[in-house]
Amino acid sequence: MGFVNFAKYFLFVTMKTTYTNVLFLIMAVAIGWVACTKDTDNNNQNNGGGNSQGDGCDTSFVASFQEKVLPILNRNCNGCHSSSAPSAGVVLDNYAASVARASKILPSINHDAGISRSKHMPPGGKLNTCDILTIERWVKNGFPQ
Repeated sequence: MGFVNFAKYFLFVTMKTTYTNVLFLIMAVAIGWVACTKDTDNNNQNNGGGNSQGDGCDTSFVASFQEKVLPILNRNCNGCHSSSAPSAGVVLDNYAASVARASKILPSINHDAGISRSKHMPPGGKLNTCDILTIERWVKNGFPQ
């Protein structure tokens, strides 16, 4: 009987430990997932990122040039494309010039395959999703000033 009791005890402890390990693993994965999701949300908010499809960017507004688009252009484009420093002759620091270039802005910021990689803007990498959606909405709504 001593061996049988030992075997039962051993199985009980082993199963309890396995259950505890599995529970711990599930909790660790859940915490890691939540932490990664939170980091992504913070990065999108810090960069103005996201969209109304669930990642934190509200695109339900009317995207006016002065309130929504110009700040994006100032932050990402006007270091090279301002009236004082028009790289490649492209000026994006005022409404009229931006409307005139709108048909070329979207393929550039979306890094469309149909255009040369040298025209993908900004040169350091793609704009965040929220900024792209805001500019697309501005164009779709007829360039509100």
